[in-house]
Amino acid sequence: ALGGAGCVVALGASAGAGCGGAPPKVITAGTSGLVMDDRIVPLYCGGLDYWSYDPSLWETLLERLSRIGINTLGVSVPWSEHETAPGQYDFGDIDPRKDINSFIELAAGRQLNVMLRLGPLLPTISGCGIPTRLLFDQRVAARSARDTVPVGHTPDGQFPQPSIHSATLIQEMAGWLDQLAVRLTPMMNNSGGPVVAVMIEGALSFFGSLGYPYAADYHPDTLALYRGRLAERYGTIESLNRVYGTSYQDFGLVEPPREFLAQRLDNLPPYLEWVDFRRWAENHSLDKIEQMLAEREITGVPIIRKAPM
Repeated sequence: ALGGAGCVVALGASAGAGCGGAPPKVITAGTSGLVMDDRIVPLYCGGLDYWSYDPSLWETLLERLSRIGINTLGVSVPWSEHETAPGQYDFGDIDPRKDINSFIELAAGRQLNVMLRLGPLLPTISGCGIPTRLLFDQRVAARSARDTVPVGHTPDGQFPQPSIHSATLIQEMAGWLDQLAVRLTPMMNNSGGPVVAVMIEGALSFFGSLGYPYAADYHPDTLALYRGRLAERYGTIESLNRVYGTSYQDFGLVEPPREFLAQRLDNLPPYLEWVDFRRWAENHSLDKIEQMLAEREITGVPIIRKAPM
């Protein structure tokens, strides 16, 4: 995975030259690196958090990465670092460290490819890169089986876990991506820029708790998604009742299990359904993020989906 400064990922046998602004006709992800115009470019990737360093240091840091054989720069773009107020963002006008375009242009000048890590959840960053105002918004906070708010952890602290299925969070994310796309689309490889791949993050609503199926997420918008999937799968509430051994009158009344109470094999379907839904929901969230990027023309490069196994 791509990390912060000092994290190195190597794929392939030898370093290839970065694209440096010359766009290949086709770029795909292969088993040995990126495939550009039928040419394999192995990835030797180092991460550098531009927003953590004074811009006067960027050139030196990039030069040092290039000197040790890095040919691709992993760049995390935290929402929380750029938002100054709801709907307002700083891309270098206030704090020059936030000038992502200048940073990417410097990387291109060093013949470095760029792989953007857009999240929206970035597990190694404070609050996972979500603005604090949203982390503490009850409309966004995930819910446990007991209807409490589960707590997430990053190296520098704790925070209320957000639910990626929250309609409020998705709406806010759309505004963030609108502004980000204006800056990033000219940087994409198909526009002549050095960005050759984009990573989006999974494990957004369950934070590594897939092995603990009753930990989270019972957010109202997650439950609406669950019930909608049941309706698609069963068609009628009578069909679900026959399998579950229940007497629900409507899919909107179906409750997911909040602890394991099955006594017999024929009690298992709702429990298995909930476990299956949680895994499906992770991929559904990635589908949604990828769709939002495509709608804003952040396209033309491989989208790397970091999802639970």
